[in-house]
Amino acid sequence: MTRILLFCTAEKAKPLVPKILSVEKDSEDIYPFFLVQTRDVRVHEDPRDSSMFKFELKDGETFESEFISASEEDCQTWALQQMERFNFIEKSIIAILDKRSVTDESLLVKYYRRGPGFEFPGIDGLLPPEEDKWYAFRVPYQKASKLHADLMYTAPDVTYPTYFGRKEELTDENGVFDVDRAVRLSIGEEADVA
Repeated sequence: MTRILLFCTAEKAKPLVPKILSVEKDSEDIYPFFLVQTRDVRVHEDPRDSSMFKFELKDGETFESEFISASEEDCQTWALQQMERFNFIEKSIIAILDKRSVTDESLLVKYYRRGPGFEFPGIDGLLPPEEDKWYAFRVPYQKASKLHADLMYTAPDVTYPTYFGRKEELTDENGVFDVDRAVRLSIGEEADVA
């Protein structure tokens, strides 16, 4: 089972981490996130038995993160390096708990598109439009695993026209992407009026 790397880059956001780590287990009773605590990752260690990553926090348990005050780019660069090294880390997607998360309990979910995008009928150009680039989606933390599943495990012809072709339309004035509406549009439950 692969998990999404979760970075906490703001000290004040640390109290949200237990909520995010326990938000949703999958059908195998596995949490979707690994909390990244250190930059020093050893290949020979089992991540569940070390201080490298945590997938849950016990009540009252604290943690330290070497990514406090790190930039998005720093998290992205580090994540890409680890994605090449470990098979238990979800490829192409990370989540960042940042300063903004403190005020609205959102996560910045970053999706990395390797290689060129795809052509779709009725859409000019490729989706996503650029290759080897990170794409950002700010979502309520409760919706992050749904966004992850749609981008990683649903056929691109179902999700890409909505998630990339209509991203601006589905992002509100506060910069939050509407995952629920994207799902409804992708599967045809909501009339397409765009």
